[in-house]
Amino acid sequence: MVGLALTVSLIGTGFLKHSALAEAAGSSAKKKPAPAPAPAPQKEKVSGTQGGPMVLVPAGDFWMGCNDRVDTECEDDEKPYHQVYLDAFYMDKDEVTQGEYSRCVQAGKCRDNKKYDGFTGDRQPVVGVDWNDAKSYCEWAGKRLPTEARWEKAARGTDGRKYPWGNQFDGTKLNFCDQNCEIKKWKDQSVDDGFAQTAPVGSY
Repeated sequence: MVGLALTVSLIGTGFLKHSALAEAAGSSAKKKPAPAPAPAPQKEKVSGTQGGPMVLVPAGDFWMGCNDRVDTECEDDEKPYHQVYLDAFYMDKDEVTQGEYSRCVQAGKCRDNKKYDGFTGDRQPVVGVDWNDAKSYCEWAGKRLPTEARWEKAARGTDGRKYPWGNQFDGTKLNFCDQNCEIKKWKDQSVDDGFAQTAPVGSY
């Protein structure tokens, strides 16, 4: 994988700044407290932020970690499989694009990223950045990097499934090293996701 794709997120009970993938803030993972107030209605654009649209992830419990009932490849650092409560928060709907990251560079708030042939079109997810670059982008955008728990809940859902869409792999629902991929030792000839490099943001 070349570099780090950014997705950004914003937390629902007050907009502080803090996602390489980006969020705007709330509380961290914790044991279930007294019932939280009902979350605000879902929004596509959160006031005071830069970058792409955000979606509300409602407050509530979710199952975190590797579920060995549906996944036979659980690593030790993915355990234990356990229930976690999170307050409501906002997360970017898509990855941060190269075009969005370039606007942060032009504003003098981000360091320019390394460019790779075929990977740095304006609509492609930004690559060639590290954690500090991601943090700088989030601060400029009025967001912040999500915690591990927030990222997992937003990306996976609440019921312990293996993939965001279910428990069976489907090469048409993501961008990976398929038959178009240039890295021979990784490419999977059985799947065609339509892209030799990263897919334009919003493709899936």
